[in-house]
Amino acid sequence: MTDVGFRILMFRPTYFKVFYAINPWMSVNNPVDEAKAVKQWEKLKETIEKCGARTVVMEPDESAKNLPDIVFTANAGIVRENRVYLANFTHEQRKPEWKINDKWFKENGFTTFFNPNIPHEGTGDALWINKGKVLIAGIGPRSDIRAIDDIHKKLRGNGEDFMVLAVKLIDPR
Repeated sequence: MTDVGFRILMFRPTYFKVFYAINPWMSVNNPVDEAKAVKQWEKLKETIEKCGARTVVMEPDESAKNLPDIVFTANAGIVRENRVYLANFTHEQRKPEWKINDKWFKENGFTTFFNPNIPHEGTGDALWINKGKVLIAGIGPRSDIRAIDDIHKKLRGNGEDFMVLAVKLIDPR
C-alpha cells in the first residue's frame, strides 16, 4: 500500500471503561468487554497501517485511569502543522484530559494553545477540508462560537492563512 502522507494519533485503551454517561452512546449499565475493546483497537490500528497511514500511539499512565474518553484522540485538539489548539471540554469528566494532551504534544515538538474560558471540543466538532485551507468548525452544545476567532489567531502561524467556516450544530449528540 502507498503512503497516504499523514499520521493518525491513537491512545492505547489500557484503562478504557464506562463509569459515567455523557452522551447517548455511553451506558453504565452496559459494561465494556475490556479484552474485546483492546482487540478491536489493535485491529483498527493494523487496518489503518495497512491503508498506508502511520499511527502514533499515546501510551497511558496512571493519570489517564479515570479518563475513558481520552481514547478518542480526535477530540484532543485541532492540529495545524506543529501547532495544536487543545480542547476545553464542556463535560467536567473530560476537562482533565487537556493536561495529558498538552504534555504529549509538547514532548513531541508541538506548540500548544489552551483557553480555559472557552469550551471547544477539538476536532470532535471541527474538520479540515481543502488541504487544510478551510476549517469547518461546529458551534453549539459543546463548542462556543467565541472559540472560532481564538482558533484562527492561534493556529495561523507564520502568515499562512486559512478560512474558518462556522456551522451551527443543532443536535447535542
